[in-house]
Amino acid sequence: MITGIIAFISSTFLIHFIAAVIFHDFTAAWLPPALSVIEVFLIGYALFNSRFYSLKYIIFITSSTFINIIFYTVPVILLELYHIKETPFFLVLWTLITGFFWHRTLRLVRLFANKTIYHKKGNPVENITKIISEFKISTDLGISKLNTVIHSNNGIIVQVSNKNQLLRDYFKTGRNILLKQDLDVLLNDNVLADNHLHLVSEQLHKMGVTLVVPILDESKKITHFYIASKEMSNVLFSCEEIMGLQRLFERANRFIDTEEKVRKSQVLAGSIAHEIRNPLSKIKYHFEKIDSDFLSAHKESINSLATLEIEKIHQELSEGKKALQLGTKFIDVILDELRGSSISTSFFQHYSAASLTSQALNDFSLYSEEHKKRIHLEATNNFYFYGSDTLFSFVLFNLLKNAVYYFDTFPESHISIQFEKGLKHNKIHVRDTGPGITEEQLENLFDEFYSFGKVSGNGLGLAYCKKVMESFSGSISCHSI
Repeated sequence: MITGIIAFISSTFLIHFIAAVIFHDFTAAWLPPALSVIEVFLIGYALFNSRFYSLKYIIFITSSTFINIIFYTVPVILLELYHIKETPFFLVLWTLITGFFWHRTLRLVRLFANKTIYHKKGNPVENITKIISEFKISTDLGISKLNTVIHSNNGIIVQVSNKNQLLRDYFKTGRNILLKQDLDVLLNDNVLADNHLHLVSEQLHKMGVTLVVPILDESKKITHFYIASKEMSNVLFSCEEIMGLQRLFERANRFIDTEEKVRKSQVLAGSIAHEIRNPLSKIKYHFEKIDSDFLSAHKESINSLATLEIEKIHQELSEGKKALQLGTKFIDVILDELRGSSISTSFFQHYSAASLTSQALNDFSLYSEEHKKRIHLEATNNFYFYGSDTLFSFVLFNLLKNAVYYFDTFPESHISIQFEKGLKHNKIHVRDTGPGITEEQLENLFDEFYSFGKVSGNGLGLAYCKKVMESFSGSISCHSI
């Protein structure tokens, strides 16, 4: 802004006053109005942008582009100067050559300009985008290198969750970067300073962050944020740094996403054995029961088994088969998640909530009959829903497993399940009187890989429960004291 104003005022004073009044020369009277265009351009740019390219980067871009232009225009000028007859032919040929080689020569010129202006350091855009090689190896390695290059104060990648809902909503408006300095400009404008922007600004201040870059997956959905601040609080992120960051994460997003999937796959691989333990334990229990109650007692006269006893054996075997079938279905569900497949609704049917809940309670393996007595089902206000019986059991098993885990340490605790039939929404209330959950833990309860209180917890159970309930066109939430 200042450069534009000085250019206009200086030229006006020199040409319209000194040259015109003192030397009576009016030949350059057109110059100040022409320079006013530069003033308007510079002031306009300053008004509509709260951040700028550094002087070095402007010189680097303009000088390299100008040199490249000269390289292709000098031959044309020489043709005109020497009045060569074949000028039209050469012009057409040179135009084709220019179109084909322009970007190649520009890269070479910029390489030279880069070394001349930045010396060994190189320009920020190239230095940042080159870090993609580190991201191919490891996200942590890439972030560590990136923080060094941009002089960031503990820049990290965070997964999108309920905790950063404000940031996610900010980018839903089509913005592709969040800078605290930009936000401050908007907040100074009373018309634009809505409550949401104030909340976002407060969150950035609380986090000690001045920059947020959204990281998108292949479907253009925000999956992660890169959040950072400069080591020196009074130093701002330049335009070229932001450009480099955007280019970097446009390419690095697939490596970040792949690493996340690999990590999830590793945890899920262990989770398969963990989730199958209940039905397999039940199979073992039923076969042991057959052995101890019937076969051992009638080893010498197995052919004399009464019809009633045979029926009992058959019933126990049937229970074992049901448990095995349920376990197989759970494995299929987990393997689908491993492959990254979304929950298919093709096998969904209408089910009774009370019947499925009762069946799930019967199928759930408890450590003792005493534990079973502490689970109460109230089957009134039953309703029907559209979903999957296997996935419904998966959700209920996770809730029961989490609550039963504390039965021994909280001997007075119990679980109650009730149904609520409404005009628009139906609800299942699963309540336990165990240790409770803190407000901080509630905030992250349904986030992937978030776990607390249990050594064997992997933080995927409740996250998948949420995914299942959303596939049922429903939701899941938790309230605790």
